[in-house]
Amino acid sequence: PIATRLGEDKSPNVRLSVASQCDRLVAALGGHWVIVLADLFHALLSDDDPRVRSEAAYCIPRFAAQVFKNSDLQSEVLGGMFGSMQKMLSDDVADVRVALAAAAGDMLVLVTRPWEGVKDRDSLTDMADHGPKGEQRDDDEPHEPSPYRGHVDTSILPILQRLLHDKSPAVCSQSLRAVANASHSINKSKADEGEVDFVPVLKEKQVVRLLPTLGMLSDNEKWRVRRSAVEVVPALVKSTGGMKARASIGSLVVKLLKDRVSEVRKAAAFSLCVASSGKNGDEWLQAIVMPHLSECLSASDYKQRLVGLNIVRTLCLEEGAEAGRAAQGGTAKPGRKRRAGVDEGKVLSMALGLASDKIPNVRLNVAKVMADVGWSGKVDAAREALEAMREDNDTDVRYYAGKALEVK
Repeated sequence: PIATRLGEDKSPNVRLSVASQCDRLVAALGGHWVIVLADLFHALLSDDDPRVRSEAAYCIPRFAAQVFKNSDLQSEVLGGMFGSMQKMLSDDVADVRVALAAAAGDMLVLVTRPWEGVKDRDSLTDMADHGPKGEQRDDDEPHEPSPYRGHVDTSILPILQRLLHDKSPAVCSQSLRAVANASHSINKSKADEGEVDFVPVLKEKQVVRLLPTLGMLSDNEKWRVRRSAVEVVPALVKSTGGMKARASIGSLVVKLLKDRVSEVRKAAAFSLCVASSGKNGDEWLQAIVMPHLSECLSASDYKQRLVGLNIVRTLCLEEGAEAGRAAQGGTAKPGRKRRAGVDEGKVLSMALGLASDKIPNVRLNVAKVMADVGWSGKVDAAREALEAMREDNDTDVRYYAGKALEVK
């Protein structure tokens, strides 16, 4: 009764506080009060104040996770939850729809892998070690298929597809991030041992279902939306096995390699390379990456040659954020773990073909790539090319060639 009164308080700040804590109310009061708390939560999702609706939307997956742990009414609560989410699609406040997109991504993970719970919430971390209602599980044993997986096709994907078509760029971008983040999950027991194991959440047929929408977003007039669309690619590739689906995804990336905005081209180059890691990555590398690397490096447009050098840099650096920073134009420290399956000598030799390019910025980036990845012992012709570049008539080219020669 106290929680209900607070949820109906005249002050929106009080109601907002209740909306953000509804999951903890379920945890504190237990399954006996789930129906009452669910009614309160649905009222907050349709509150008159958009800040309250947003906060309640962000809480949806956390609330559902606590219901999974503390109640036998999962199906009833999920049905009502998805009904409320459908109504929120027509909310006239973009921030509410952004929150809805984030919630839909977390719900995608929750209904397919309910034992993992929701990330970034201390009160739910033990969901990685327990099933619904606290049942102990063994990571060495395969899990039974989630009984809630049907909601992916009937509720969650339709919601995400509507949000991906939203008129607000912020909503589109958040929806794309939700798809990317939810397209794989991490085996936490292996991550604790230093081994990252990505487990697909979406099935291949569901990825294929999203491709037309992603293709539409790749033509969006807002460059940030186009960049977000291509950043989804690595997660989607890892959710597929057949080359037919992967070739369709690859065509999306290749188109954005030629985008008019530099940030989009860099993101496309990075996604093209990152997708080559993991299961069947070598097939993607040989069938998709290498042919387009050759095409970029030999292109008449110098911007495409720079894209090719970005691909070389990313292929030769370790997987992860540091490689991403370098691929986006930063400088990475040499000598780290390399990406598996890449013939660095071959790839760096291809990059050295641009050492005498007529565009100074291209020659400069050749030297930067050599400095980033550590050329010594991999390409016999590298020292001679860099020595020649140190005599270049462009000051910046001479500077970076000198830096590259210092790398051991």
